[in-house]
Amino acid sequence: MNKLAICFSAVMLLFSLVGCSDDDSSTGAVDFTSYANSSLKVKNTSTTVDIVVFNGSLTAENIIGGVRGGQTQGLNPAKFTLKELYVLNSVSLADYQKNSGNLSACKITTSQMVYVDTDAITVDMSGTGTGNAEVYVNNTTKYYVEVRTGNFMGATFLVARPYENMSKFVEDGEYSLYPTVVVPIKSAGVITGTRRIEDPAKIKYYGCYAEDPRNVITFTDAGITALKPSSSVVKVYNALVDAGGIYFQIGTEQQSSTLGRRIVNEGKTATYEFKGDQDESSANPYKIIENFNYLLPSGAVAIPTAGNCTRFTNGSGYLVTIRAAGASTVEYTGVLPLE
Repeated sequence: MNKLAICFSAVMLLFSLVGCSDDDSSTGAVDFTSYANSSLKVKNTSTTVDIVVFNGSLTAENIIGGVRGGQTQGLNPAKFTLKELYVLNSVSLADYQKNSGNLSACKITTSQMVYVDTDAITVDMSGTGTGNAEVYVNNTTKYYVEVRTGNFMGATFLVARPYENMSKFVEDGEYSLYPTVVVPIKSAGVITGTRRIEDPAKIKYYGCYAEDPRNVITFTDAGITALKPSSSVVKVYNALVDAGGIYFQIGTEQQSSTLGRRIVNEGKTATYEFKGDQDESSANPYKIIENFNYLLPSGAVAIPTAGNCTRFTNGSGYLVTIRAAGASTVEYTGVLPLE
């Protein structure tokens, strides 16, 4: 063999080795790194399906990263600004690769609204459960639109960011969907919680079948201003001294704040939302809450002696101040504005 042939063979061998290398090209350059310092973690509940996570609409610039099947991984903190709301949408890696030239054709498997802060949060997401029947959210407002299943406090079905339209493809069947508008609650310009407003005309069963036209849920600014309050907002302030963080409880059930956190740190306030389920036919439905208490780091449960059976009315705000020695108080803080 002459020298030219030997050199050509060597080049071809090198080329073949480079072409077969195990790099990110097989996953479309999605970042599957788990960032240990990230306050936002995603648990992929599908053990055998890798997922790709987007912030909002399914475009290349909105890709946050990927999570391997059955793993819990921290997402790249450089992709987020603290103290802001985000909409995480996941698709399967296989679907992502199949539609790499048109990502909007991917089918969302999980949709969740999350608040990113220094306090860590883990969000469950899946890579399965899609079909060929479409639910389409047309959001022409400045608010987030969140669709739940079953009822006001049901599991999240789909979330659309302000001025953004979103689709979810599901298996054929009937779905009880509960669309709501999400209104951020702010203090000094910083989001401290959220509350939701329902549109009774849009709460119904949706027959979703592949052969039928899409089911469209539309929200407009004019429609939103006509809606009535759907819940009360209860802020819980931890005024304990040298006790650390607490869990706010009703009975033995720990409550999650509207920002998805359960611990109320010392000197901090967390926001909770309760939908009135009594006297619902009236202009001001309400909810009676009995036996609310707080769980200390030691595991001891403390029951406030003041206002432990309280009526919370839709459209109203309340402040629960947690103090030691049964000195906790409940105060009415006024009617809630639209924002």
